[in-house]
Amino acid sequence: MKTGKLASAMIIAGLGIGVIVGCGGGGGSGGGGSIASTMNDETAAAWAANLSKIQGCNEVNISLAPAISRSVARYSWDISGPCGGSINISYDHENGITTYGYDMDSACLPVRSKDVSLTGKATLVEHGKPSPSGPIVSHDTAATNGRINASVVDGSRTEPETFSMAFSGLTQTYGSGNKNNPGTEARPDTMTISSADIIDSLGKKYAVSALSGKNYPVSDGLIFKTVSATYTDPTEGTFTVKAENIKILTNGQSIIPGVPGGIPEAVDGTVDLTATDGTKGSIKFENEIIYIYVDDENGTHESARIDCSDI
Repeated sequence: MKTGKLASAMIIAGLGIGVIVGCGGGGGSGGGGSIASTMNDETAAAWAANLSKIQGCNEVNISLAPAISRSVARYSWDISGPCGGSINISYDHENGITTYGYDMDSACLPVRSKDVSLTGKATLVEHGKPSPSGPIVSHDTAATNGRINASVVDGSRTEPETFSMAFSGLTQTYGSGNKNNPGTEARPDTMTISSADIIDSLGKKYAVSALSGKNYPVSDGLIFKTVSATYTDPTEGTFTVKAENIKILTNGQSIIPGVPGGIPEAVDGTVDLTATDGTKGSIKFENEIIYIYVDDENGTHESARIDCSDI
């Protein structure tokens, strides 16, 4: 059961909103549709605060400058989370199509120095055609069934941080046409997500929509050759997000014991931001430091910085 990559993608869809584009902070009230935004030093400071909160990092003061071959099979089993809790996994296979159901009960996943416990349900479907050696899977789809509630325990906090997340329309299409032959730099896979969001404990909603990216696996994570999305912060507004050759680093800990794949922990690369008024900036993830830049009439200057080296 090669569910590791989509399982990682399922976590990316939720936690990755914060890891990639800094959800988890800010103020105001959430809602649907685009929100007016601008990119300046004040905005950069808000992005830094959001990233610092979700990453558990410190803001830095700076001067501005193989599948089962049976035609029909149905069963389920329970596993323990890597750091506690449990996941009930259901399996339904018929004529090349395999559906996995995940029912998480405080299932704990270690992410950097934090323990993230998840409660809720999600579904993953492998879309394939029968063959003598098992289904040939061309693409996978996944979505949450309702919202997944999360609790983050961090040694630096006296109380856990809580939030909920949901996503829909997550599709991973394999460039080779066969999931058993994963993507390469020359022939990447394609990931799309219709929508994903996090709602924090104050009811503020941080959302990603229309995500599309070309990606391929490497030994320590996943590289997106290209990725684009729309991100909406309830206070800072809506931004177009684009990146090339950005790497999602994993910790090597399988999300599901016995299944390849790792839990996303960090990002390496640069993400470009464009606000609704046309102003621009970028976020650079490098060697445990996150740099936030603003473009203005005088060029590009560093506006904020976050240090993650001590977590």
